[in-house]
Amino acid sequence: MRRPSPERFAERLIQLTQTAAYRARAQEVASAIAEESGVELRVQVIEAPRSDLMAISWLSMTTML
Repeated sequence: MRRPSPERFAERLIQLTQTAAYRARAQEVASAIAEESGVELRVQVIEAPRSDLMAISWLSMTTML
């Protein structure tokens, strides 16, 4: 896949931010993600420093019991 030019990329970003249908769908997806169980834990794992991953892993196992 070829990279778009900076101008084309800017045009696409403007299109994405100004198209009501795209905005509406993004809100639907955000709501669905918010309703999923465990989303907060997944975000913590993604954002955690490597040293904290063991603690998060242990915490997730104890909350599943």
